[in-house]
Amino acid sequence: MYHLIGRIIAKKKNSQHLILTGLQKYLPAIPEGTKVLIGYSEKFLKKYTIKEWKIHKSHIFLLLDLPDVITESTNFNEMGVFLEENTLKELLDSNKDETSLYGYTVVDTDSGRTIGEIIDIWYLPANDVYEVKTESGILPIPIIGDVISKIDDENKILYINIIDGLLDLTN
Repeated sequence: MYHLIGRIIAKKKNSQHLILTGLQKYLPAIPEGTKVLIGYSEKFLKKYTIKEWKIHKSHIFLLLDLPDVITESTNFNEMGVFLEENTLKELLDSNKDETSLYGYTVVDTDSGRTIGEIIDIWYLPANDVYEVKTESGILPIPIIGDVISKIDDENKILYINIIDGLLDLTN
């Protein structure tokens, strides 16, 4: 499984650096040597190695480890940059903050029933949302006091209260 981490919007003038935008807030700096996949969709991805990752305001400057001729002749504009699931988990585990519960198991506080696993976090204006992979699809869980019951970091479990209509949001 692959996770979209950003989109290439341009190539920096007089440079081989690609400019990424639309990055997730939880994403840490990606170290040199990390493998990324680039393409218009998951079906058309090619693997590349990061040579440099520089944060500049709301953008990232990405330099790939490629011969200059390939970078000059390839138009990466509008392509997505993806990380393999295991690579993303390793990066998040090594740079974990208090809001990043990627990979935690979500459990219903009342019944003890496992709902699924957190696979992404959406940072939204009203409230942030955990994206949870369930047996029947993806369930957005709002990060609000009425829903989040308890976080067990030792066992990587997020306990939630199932409020009316919550499970109906699964797609």
